[in-house]
Amino acid sequence: MSSGRYGMRFDLQAMIALNGSPTWRIAQAVIELNQADLDPHLLAREKTDAVKAMLLDTVRPLPLIEVVKEWHGRRPMSVGTGSESAIAEALLNHLGLRRYFSAVVAADHVKNHKPAPDTFPAVCRADGCPRCQVRRV
Repeated sequence: MSSGRYGMRFDLQAMIALNGSPTWRIAQAVIELNQADLDPHLLAREKTDAVKAMLLDTVRPLPLIEVVKEWHGRRPMSVGTGSESAIAEALLNHLGLRRYFSAVVAADHVKNHKPAPDTFPAVCRADGCPRCQVRRV
């Protein structure tokens, strides 16, 4: 597969393996694969801007959101995501869902992003949970 503007190729399986990683890390992998001379942070920003424009037009909440609504106020709930906080917050606000979550812990909030476990204890701390009880969905 290729990424249009720069004509770079990427490996689908490698991208799947990076699921949950911050955008700059994925951009870095594509740049390395193509031996390109690009800044991964700038490439990630371009990708984020393009995706944000597309997502805000097409994204719809998953049926799981009904569970979130049912449990709202009964248990603390936060979002832990490999996305950057700006896009996660924009999507949650756009969908009218941000109010259901006490915090959003994104890739730019932790040193070791997903798939490393750092995001999950950070979510627990944000929720004020004495023990880390995380449900991955």
